[in-house]
Amino acid sequence: MLYRGFWIGLILASALVGSSTAACVYMLRHEPNFYGRAAIPEGSQRSKFSQDFITDLGEFMASIAADKDWFGQFSQNEINGALQDGLATQGFQPALLPEVFEDPRVEFQGDSLKIGLKYRVLGGSIVLSAQVRMWLAREVPNAVVIEFQKFQAGSIPLPFQGLLDQVAESLRQAGVDVHWYRHEGQTVAVLSFGAEKARPEFQIVDLRIQDGKLLIRGRPPEVGGPAAIPASTNP
Repeated sequence: MLYRGFWIGLILASALVGSSTAACVYMLRHEPNFYGRAAIPEGSQRSKFSQDFITDLGEFMASIAADKDWFGQFSQNEINGALQDGLATQGFQPALLPEVFEDPRVEFQGDSLKIGLKYRVLGGSIVLSAQVRMWLAREVPNAVVIEFQKFQAGSIPLPFQGLLDQVAESLRQAGVDVHWYRHEGQTVAVLSFGAEKARPEFQIVDLRIQDGKLLIRGRPPEVGGPAAIPASTNP
């Protein structure tokens, strides 16, 4: 009886381990609903969204350089069209993402932004996703606060500091200063644009997600404006 009980126990233990492994694999392979919703099928409509984004972005950057008040709005569809089509084909994407990441997508939901992208591993891929909020720091010009509310691999919650450090390093190489803080128990990144310059080339006065669009407004820098001080993390 003892011998028989040993083998029954071993079989049950193996079944439990197998079930746990299968469950983990299933959870890792889970694709968040928003990631599928954000996909735009290849075709003329996606190409139009992509081109609209690139055109609007070019006009937006030109208005900043023109030393006058400026405003830009970018819809979820335009951004996803560009991410899935134009930016990748024009070589912009690798400059922002490490090579193991691909196919980024975004969804605007209320005042939050959901971001998803595929992480290539072991001949396959896992969808990494995050939910964030963002706002302008009150005391520092051109400082954007990003609060990371959730980070998952498939449907499994994960710590995300390692990944964020990689993205932060890419941003630093692009001239964006990044600092980490804690705000009400959440990890926040403060992105400072033009912090290394004595007189920034522009001043952001409004940044928000509203009605399915990213809205940003700014103006030329104030002469003799305030010096840089530690950024606030209050929305």
